[in-house]
Amino acid sequence: MRLFALAAAVTLSLIPSLASASTIYNYTGQAYSSATTPYTTSEFVTGSFTVDTPLAANLTNGTVTPVSFSFNDGVQTITDQTAFSSSFGDLSTDANGNIIGYYIQIYNLAQGFIKLSNVGGGLSGDTVRLTVATSGSNTVAGAFQPIAASAAATPEPSGFVLLGTSALGLVGLVRRRLV
Repeated sequence: MRLFALAAAVTLSLIPSLASASTIYNYTGQAYSSATTPYTTSEFVTGSFTVDTPLAANLTNGTVTPVSFSFNDGVQTITDQTAFSSSFGDLSTDANGNIIGYYIQIYNLAQGFIKLSNVGGGLSGDTVRLTVATSGSNTVAGAFQPIAASAAATPEPSGFVLLGTSALGLVGLVRRRLV
C-alpha cells in the first residue's frame, strides 16, 4: 500500500503546471479618410485578438495563430467563428513585447474583408470592404495595446495535485498511528 501511495505521489508530482495567462491585444484604428456607403469617414476599425502567451520581445515578422479574434469596421464584425480565412503575419514587437509591426487580413465570404497594416510601402493603414463598390480606407495605421488576462483566474492543476498528495500523506500517517 505504501509503495502504491509513493508511486502515485511521484507520478502526480511529475505532471507539469498548465497555468498560463492569455494575452489580449486590442486594436484601435484611425477614422477612414475615404469611404463609400454604407461606410462613413467617422468610422474606424476596432477589435482584438487573443493568444495563449504574450508575444515575445523583439519579434521580427512573426506569424501567430490567435485563440480568438473579433474585429469591427463600423459596419461588419468578423470573428474567428465567422471568418473564412485569416492571417496574422509580419508581427514585430519591441523590447517590451508591444506590437510595432503587423499585417493582418481577415476574410468572410459573405461579408467582405478587413485588412490592417503598418508595414509601409503604401500598405499602411486600414482597408475594409463589403463589396467592390462599398469600402472604407485610410493610410494612417492604428495601434495595438496588450492587456494581460488575470493569472489568478487561471486554474493551476499542479497546486491541486500538491494539496491532494499532502492530504493522502496525512491520511496514511493517521491510519498508521491508529493501527
